[in-house]
Amino acid sequence: MTKKKNDKSKRTKQSTVLLSGPMVLGYVLTATVLLLFCISMTSWPDCSGNGPCRTNWEYLRYSSSPNEIGDTLAGFAGSLAFVWLVVTVLLQSKELREQRVEFEAMADAQRAQACIFKKEQLQREGETAARQMDGYSELLLQELAQGNLRGVIWKVSKTGRAPHSPGNLSPFVASQFNEIHKPRLVFGTLAAQTKSVENQMIGNKDKVQVVEKSRRKSDVEDVCKLLKNILALKERLPEDRKLQLEIWKVETSYASISALLEADIWERET
Repeated sequence: MTKKKNDKSKRTKQSTVLLSGPMVLGYVLTATVLLLFCISMTSWPDCSGNGPCRTNWEYLRYSSSPNEIGDTLAGFAGSLAFVWLVVTVLLQSKELREQRVEFEAMADAQRAQACIFKKEQLQREGETAARQMDGYSELLLQELAQGNLRGVIWKVSKTGRAPHSPGNLSPFVASQFNEIHKPRLVFGTLAAQTKSVENQMIGNKDKVQVVEKSRRKSDVEDVCKLLKNILALKERLPEDRKLQLEIWKVETSYASISALLEADIWERET
């Protein structure tokens, strides 16, 4: 079956070449040369010598020397050779143009295929990053819901107020953290709480005095690491997931917790 298709394709290609523009031009020029040769042999008699007038063909046939016959045939053959030399050049030029078009089409197809492959690769990477984001988010939600971070508390008092009446300050004490199935609410609360504590303890440190430092820095570092892992996936996430990070204000939470971790508000753990 394949051999028949190849033979059919080969015959079709040959027919196309035989009927192409350069070949038709060759046929026409060949016929023109033959016609002119016939006319030259029959239409102009040689009456310069004695005797009856004779056509060039008769003169060539009966009176010409072998050299003259050879020169005449060489001129005729040279004309035909020049015609088909031109035809050959035109055919090669046509084939080169077709090959260039085919190469350009192949290059376009390869570029399109590479673009499709790149999109598929980006899509796969985005899906993988989204699954990783879901995993880190689930761990963080469970960490907040379990209440292990509620012990992260600082005793602070405002400047000028007596140290014996301090207040407690913690970014991880909120009933919303129990809503594990509402990540938008949990992450939004985390961002608001941590930003508020950062403003009070670092932004207004001249007005707030830390009476008792917190001893749970390692637990907060775990939360910070989860947030950092989520943000590290941002460039590979699909657009809808990037928007989700903005809505959850993950960057705000990470920045505030990082600032708290760097501040001198922690007891040294033994």
